[in-house]
Amino acid sequence: DNLSLPKVRILGHILFDGCLYEKDYRYVIKYINSSKELIDQFINDIKILYGLKPSSLEIEKKSYITNYKITFVSKLLFKDLKKYFNSSSSKKNFKIPKEIMNGIKKIKIEFLRAFWEDEGSISINGRLMADQKNEKLINQLSKLHKEFGFSFKICKYLEHTGTMYKIYFLKNVDNLKKFNNLKLFDKSIVTHGKNIGKKKADIL
Repeated sequence: DNLSLPKVRILGHILFDGCLYEKDYRYVIKYINSSKELIDQFINDIKILYGLKPSSLEIEKKSYITNYKITFVSKLLFKDLKKYFNSSSSKKNFKIPKEIMNGIKKIKIEFLRAFWEDEGSISINGRLMADQKNEKLINQLSKLHKEFGFSFKICKYLEHTGTMYKIYFLKNVDNLKKFNNLKLFDKSIVTHGKNIGKKKADIL
């Protein structure tokens, strides 16, 4: 019942690069990422909190990158995680749990780290940005970033999948130093472009 840092990470990764759903009496939790470090951390967090081992691990190797998909099938895990989100079955309506929005500083930092590690990118000229299709979520993320003094903008644009929102940081030394000090790119890697396969933290 305690909102520990491992649970904050799990909830964050479910919101961003993961999912949870019930189908044919199976309670499924998935997380997909190209960083083996993040996958291992996710597995270890669930083992520590719930004593569970993965049901499956799929590995998809591409020319320059490897994608990992970890799956847990557990009613216990599903029910516990779902209680932190609203009752809607659609992920696009999920919001950041109030326990995180009202949490202490280290809780909020850990959640922002999960967001940037899953959704964030850094361009070759050092611009930090991240995309999100959930309007409620982007507004909550905006509030959290403001609490830590980041200067940023949010723009709205259309894709074939629907409306998207982009949060991008103004490129200045203060933003980059804060981002680096909070280690918001702790374990993630670049999956596209010139720096593919490198750690985002090293590019930063």
